[in-house]
Amino acid sequence: MADDQLLQAQEQRDAEERQQVARITMWGEGRKLIVANRSLDPSAVDLQLADGSRWGIGIVPPCTRLTLPFELWGKYPVRLMWIQDANGLKWKRYPSGRLTAMGPIPKDLDLDPSAEFLSGGLRYLKEAGRETLTDCT
Repeated sequence: MADDQLLQAQEQRDAEERQQVARITMWGEGRKLIVANRSLDPSAVDLQLADGSRWGIGIVPPCTRLTLPFELWGKYPVRLMWIQDANGLKWKRYPSGRLTAMGPIPKDLDLDPSAEFLSGGLRYLKEAGRETLTDCT
């Protein structure tokens, strides 16, 4: 009985930790990449491209959808999205949707939660679409 309770408590903690980051997603729409934060908290986000390079987006505000034209982020597909949630926990999300908790973020991947929205990553901010989402929880 005690083992079952411990397992249930651990599963509940895991679900609570994933609650915010599970609402941060990415997908392709034609020649655009969409990054959406449907949570009520901001998160730091970077993309890792198939060539191994990193493309820093910065802080994605709560309830925000970013539309990133292909021309902004390059000719390589996105391999994964690095996320630091509001609690400082680090995650990686794959294009398939799979979400994995991480240990320390690699030193060359500095997700700075104090950075301003889209700092340093997008050089052509006017070309990136930003939209407020209404279905956030």
